[in-house]
Amino acid sequence: SAKEINLFTFTADPRPTFRKTKDVLEAMGVLHSVSAAYRLVGGAQFTSVWPLRMARKFTLP
Repeated sequence: SAKEINLFTFTADPRPTFRKTKDVLEAMGVLHSVSAAYRLVGGAQFTSVWPLRMARKFTLP
């Protein structure tokens, strides 16, 4: 949708990388609407990083 952004970051350490961006997202007032996950290069299964307890399976549109 027009109000949705998909942001992809290539990193060797996804959890510490997200922790660094979390403060910025919180300061912008958007952390409540963010979901974040990572997968191995070429992988199909995502591992959730945020929120800590996902209510649903993480998928890409």
